[in-house]
Amino acid sequence: MILSTTVLDWRVDGNTRIADKTNGDPYLLNFKNMFEVHEHSLGSWMYYFDNRFDRRDGGHYLKCNSTPAQIITASDVVPTSLTLTLPVFPKDVYTATPVDEVINLEQLSRAWAHTNSLYTYVVFTQDGWDKRRVLCNITLANLGVLIGI
Repeated sequence: MILSTTVLDWRVDGNTRIADKTNGDPYLLNFKNMFEVHEHSLGSWMYYFDNRFDRRDGGHYLKCNSTPAQIITASDVVPTSLTLTLPVFPKDVYTATPVDEVINLEQLSRAWAHTNSLYTYVVFTQDGWDKRRVLCNITLANLGVLIGI
């Protein structure tokens, strides 16, 4: 259900979500938000929707280092739980005390490491239409372990 991959290119409204344009950035991506996955020389390219529940959200071009076969294999992995309890920093202030917040795994859109790799940004849908980005007191690798990938 969730894919751990390195995103090499991600074009959103004329901008990019990739900080390291040479090597790409590690992300956790929800397989259900991927459409038209195609093979390319370094892995796959696809259209990725931040919020597949919102018909106003357009798919954005994303290129990653995972092959279509690896993506299909990752989609078949059964998560250890259908919910996640995340230690969320109020208002993204990492000096504050984190508060536990429960989200449905199916609503997770993407996750990536903060510039301080001890923390992770998580984007998920809320109430079907809303997207929410939170800063969590967990590393990206540990979030993957929590999910079961």
